[in-house]
Amino acid sequence: MKKLFIFILVCSILFIMGSMVYAYGKTIGFAVSTLANPFFVTMKEGGEAKAKELGIEMVTLDAQDSPEKQVSQVEDLIARKVDVIILNPVDSDAIVTAVMEANEAGIPVITVTRPSKGGVVAQHLDIDNAQAGQMVAQE
Repeated sequence: MKKLFIFILVCSILFIMGSMVYAYGKTIGFAVSTLANPFFVTMKEGGEAKAKELGIEMVTLDAQDSPEKQVSQVEDLIARKVDVIILNPVDSDAIVTAVMEANEAGIPVITVTRPSKGGVVAQHLDIDNAQAGQMVAQE
């Protein structure tokens, strides 16, 4: 399940960035709510491995469940002029201004597991927790 989710995430990023041909040398910003959650650690590790394989730099920032810290981190990614921001919001309301700032800078935003309640999001990836639980139980 985790590998499939990572594959879908990377494919979505590449689609938004144009194509694999144009992805080489690009930078992805991954702003995660917390790396205390093993799911997000796996996502980070899988994303970094795939990014390296494709010649993409991935910058991961851990908000440690602080909405204020995450807004600041997204603003930092915008200042770094990353090519796309993958965002797992700590708080769907608190992140809106940062998403709008990314929009103004022309940086696509992909949200993961939690949406942003404002701004333009190029893609939202979510998990059906009930189905994921059934799959884990079957393993």
